[in-house]
Amino acid sequence: MNKKRFLIIMTLIALVILCSCAKSPADSSTAASSSEAVPTETTLLTGAFGERDLVFSHEGVDVVLLSDVQPLLAALGDGYTLEAAPSCMFDGEDKRFVYSDYEIFTYPIDGMDQIDEIMITDPGYATPRGISVGDAYDEVVAAYGDGTFDDVVLTYILPGGDPESNPRLIFGIQDGRVGYISFYSARNMW
Repeated sequence: MNKKRFLIIMTLIALVILCSCAKSPADSSTAASSSEAVPTETTLLTGAFGERDLVFSHEGVDVVLLSDVQPLLAALGDGYTLEAAPSCMFDGEDKRFVYSDYEIFTYPIDGMDQIDEIMITDPGYATPRGISVGDAYDEVVAAYGDGTFDDVVLTYILPGGDPESNPRLIFGIQDGRVGYISFYSARNMW
């Protein structure tokens, strides 16, 4: 499957997820939101998969899922297109900020656009364990350990609570290599 077709399919899947009304809204009081930037770590993570693996870093700004998107947009710059649709889960609009190598999906919660998912196709970006788009499947497993693999995506789910609705890190695998990386809150599964 070529990259363009793959990205179109992933975009359609993400839009279906954003517009899904099958689940009731989550209690926004349980969201871990923070709009403050956190200093970026320079040492690669090791050990068991955990919350620190779900920190997205860009040019000295660290953001976490379910935080305000504004610090991330400021770090990535204005070079995005915005797609918005009425939210079926919350009051306001679900948004998709599309950059050439990043897509950020948000929900309108507590007066801000909270980050639901960050999808990366930029081979220059590395996760906290040093994995980038283009790396081999075996490199991901060496860095993160065994995850759940279904021949298309390799998923690492934050331990504890309900594994079906816990935040996760997803590696799209194409021809044995990482095609995209997704930091995903799984909020629509709550």
